[in-house]
Amino acid sequence: MSAPIFPLRLPSSYFETLCSQVEQRAQESLQSGWLDFATWILAQKQDASRLLYWMEEHYPQAYLEATPALAFLIVSCEFLGDYHIQIFSQCLNSPGILNAVNEQGSALLICALQLKHHPLIELLLEHGARPSVKDAHGVSALEYFFERYEPQDVPLIARLLTRETLTTPQRFEQPWLHVALAQEHCTPLVEHLLQLGEDPNFCDPEGYTPLMSAARFGEPQCVRSLLSYGAQPQTQLHDYLSALSIALGGRVGPARYGKTPLRKQHIECAVLLLHSLKEQHLDESLVPPLVRLWLSLLHFEPSFFNALLQAGAQLNHRDAQGDTLLHWASLSHTPHSVVLCSWALDQGANPSLLNEKGQLPYQIARIRHNEPCALLLQSAHEKGTLHQLLPPLDNTPSCLRL
Repeated sequence: MSAPIFPLRLPSSYFETLCSQVEQRAQESLQSGWLDFATWILAQKQDASRLLYWMEEHYPQAYLEATPALAFLIVSCEFLGDYHIQIFSQCLNSPGILNAVNEQGSALLICALQLKHHPLIELLLEHGARPSVKDAHGVSALEYFFERYEPQDVPLIARLLTRETLTTPQRFEQPWLHVALAQEHCTPLVEHLLQLGEDPNFCDPEGYTPLMSAARFGEPQCVRSLLSYGAQPQTQLHDYLSALSIALGGRVGPARYGKTPLRKQHIECAVLLLHSLKEQHLDESLVPPLVRLWLSLLHFEPSFFNALLQAGAQLNHRDAQGDTLLHWASLSHTPHSVVLCSWALDQGANPSLLNEKGQLPYQIARIRHNEPCALLLQSAHEKGTLHQLLPPLDNTPSCLRL
């Protein structure tokens, strides 16, 4: 084949000098390996591409031997220039290059994904590289990319995620939905996985559903997507642990990249779950422990409790110990406990219900030295008792009374 004509920045005599060195360096590389030879080729920068064409025509054996080393050398570069991409594209025309592996057993696509070289990844995919290719440890190319992806990488990940690659990741030992939910900016990935047919109720090794993971990390958009694809919000683990209770408790666990999701996001997740449970007839026995978890938060959010009521929760529902919402609120020695009690009383909560120990809510508040809450609840209790003792007022004018 004839070498294509490239504009040379150096005199042609310099290129002839490079060509004369190829055979000598290639003979040395047969003994010491092709990495030094590939390094020398790459050092020629813009002239390297023309030099490769010359080698392919005049010294094909050296070309075939040096191409894998050159390709792996390029994908290991921290910064890429235009000549790197041009040379890499030229190397991919060499037979067997897509299946070549380095000393660690990693294919070119794995190396390119590890360093997030998007132009090289695109070239490899265009030439038929498979995202499901794995290294010597059984870890796929896609798994390596997941560890360091950023928002701008999402379209590429969506392209890499196919039905073929949706096998259980060996590196993470979790289903792909759970792996995606553990990342920041996960909403488009979760939506893409659901479109590919991932089971929205498939549990991880610890028994957590994807909906629980979305609630744990405070991802309301993911909660909405999972529910629309049939995720079951009523699924529970031990001690009433469900997606809703996880959202209420704000159980984030290890923060992703050192960031903790906002409480508001957990509230949004909880409201979505409550509305979903309403459609499936909310089990009222879940309410007391959920309220207890909510009281551990740092502020009172009326919108959540309004959603709780709309979902069918009863303010005067008792738990196994006979405690109501007001009993639990009395236990919480925080400023927002008074606001919560006031709101609950306005909504019709009964301050005169006894628990199994015969205690009224205001008595618990007094035991806990929560005096503002105790005064509020005691006043409400006494007013309610007085109202029950007095006969109802007759507002009918005396002239009309019989």
